[in-house]
Amino acid sequence: MSLLRRFGQNTPFDDEDDDADVTAVELATISQTLQLSSGWSVWPTVQQNPALGPLAANVKLSAEARYPAGTWAVIGTNGTIYANPLKLAPAQLWTFVLAHLLAHLGLRHTPTDDPIRLAANEVTANTLIGQLNLGTPPEGFLLPQEDSRTDTDAVYQAWKDQSITLPAVWSSAAGSNTPDLIEIEGADKTADTWAMLLTQGLLQNVQTKLPKLPSRFHYVPWVTVGMSKPRQAIHWFINHFPLLSALAAHFSIVEDPEIIKALDINIAAVIAARMEIFVTPDANLTMAETRFVMAHEMLHVGLLHHKREEERDHFVWNVACDFVINAWLKELGIGEMPRGGLYDPAFAGLSSEQIYDKLIKDVQYVRVLKTFRGAGMGDMLPDDARGVPGKDFPKPVDDMAAELMQEGIEAHMKNGRGLLPAGLLEMVTPTREAAPPWKISLTQWFDSKFEPAAPARSYARSSRRQQATPDIPRPRYGPPQFPDGSGIFGVLLDTSGSMNNALLGKCLGTIAALAQKYRIKSVRLVFCDTQPHDEGFVPIERLNQPMPVKGRGGTRLQPGVDALHEASDFPREAPILIITDGECDMLTIKREHAFLIPERKRLPFEPKGPVFRLS
Repeated sequence: MSLLRRFGQNTPFDDEDDDADVTAVELATISQTLQLSSGWSVWPTVQQNPALGPLAANVKLSAEARYPAGTWAVIGTNGTIYANPLKLAPAQLWTFVLAHLLAHLGLRHTPTDDPIRLAANEVTANTLIGQLNLGTPPEGFLLPQEDSRTDTDAVYQAWKDQSITLPAVWSSAAGSNTPDLIEIEGADKTADTWAMLLTQGLLQNVQTKLPKLPSRFHYVPWVTVGMSKPRQAIHWFINHFPLLSALAAHFSIVEDPEIIKALDINIAAVIAARMEIFVTPDANLTMAETRFVMAHEMLHVGLLHHKREEERDHFVWNVACDFVINAWLKELGIGEMPRGGLYDPAFAGLSSEQIYDKLIKDVQYVRVLKTFRGAGMGDMLPDDARGVPGKDFPKPVDDMAAELMQEGIEAHMKNGRGLLPAGLLEMVTPTREAAPPWKISLTQWFDSKFEPAAPARSYARSSRRQQATPDIPRPRYGPPQFPDGSGIFGVLLDTSGSMNNALLGKCLGTIAALAQKYRIKSVRLVFCDTQPHDEGFVPIERLNQPMPVKGRGGTRLQPGVDALHEASDFPREAPILIITDGECDMLTIKREHAFLIPERKRLPFEPKGPVFRLS
């Protein structure tokens, strides 16, 4: 058989054929004569394509024979395409083949012996290249019929569920029913890196084709190409939802069926200490439902539910937290709650602690309820549930989660994304206004408790002398010295859900101004809803800045009062100012104190200290 005849018929090469040793010059001459191309002549065209350019720039073309005889090419997980230099075909076919191989990397495909998974890899890669309108698929390549998704996991699962029958014979770039993605050791890029390179190219492609559209239309979430729905949801939160953006970026997603089965997870669960969300691939959720579930699990960690559990019954507490989170997500309009999710309008506006107190009275009823993990099982897993070491974080997860949640709240408000549910962690911004009567009366209370802020005089160091009498030392002036804690006071701030954010800001701003007037450097600040959150001594200048308020649950102020009573570093002589809306418990206070409450509100007991009313 002549060389010309074999190329013209585009038939497989026989490695033992004497004509196999062909020079580059002969190839160029033959391809030009037959108007055929090799992978090498088409590769520059693929590299220049806006969609695949960034990916192709990081992939090498090699003539090393790792492909089956006579076939097109294979691609290794190390980012190298092993192309047959003797395979001549129309340029449109080679363009599709090379783009198809790049798609395997960009779509996070992995080598597999599972025939259904292998076929799903081929179809989704061909789907993407078809959507990009690159080249012409060679005969026998698996092309999408009704399902034109590029989410390989979803296609694979759908085919398994439907018991789809694959064609007996189909082709890949490596031949009939043969994988064209092979495992090669020494890869210097991860699956996520390849996906990000594809994302970059696809985004450039969109921007190139839509140059006149407003910038807000330029972003297309191609970063999720080939990802499972949970990973797509995480990237949606990072790019589209400021409230959970910072938090979402730190979570890992676990979808390993064996791990999911071992942990007995029906839909999803979370391990807070590891910041890992476990999602079963068999959940069969819509994209909207997936977003709801992912937000639900992230909020368990962001709201420190695992830490706030304390000595409560774990499952009942888990259910109470689920009722709160699901109500908030419905209010925020995030996705759609899966069928059977825990939601009760009667619990709207209640804190997890309040709902727990109601549920604990009927534990038998609670035991039949389902979380996203399953019936009678909480979706907040213990720290050691996996039994293997987790990744290291730069700081304790509790501190990091609280900071990330706060960062999200700031971003949410800054971007004008609307109001947040009252129970969420909120920022209180102190404000300064003209002094109404209650501020004047409060100033008089400060006058009775603290010394005037006149500068103190001291001969400890001669700081100045008069020119007329240089031999006579003069005392220096310095900030006043408060003996026995007379320059310290405590603020107990009611942070229950019924307290207005703007009201809290006005109160903090006024306290900061009064403290500065009396040269008080710090204040002992305790937030309290159903439990105290002791912030320690807070510098006065901090009260003039936006600050996170912890709580937003029910109201039980006595624990906060007790925390100040028992604090060894808080002087017994220091007074306490209690800011509340009056909807609180009976208080027993053993030191000087005063109340600050809204106008027309009453305390549920006869106060022993003065009461200042907010207008």
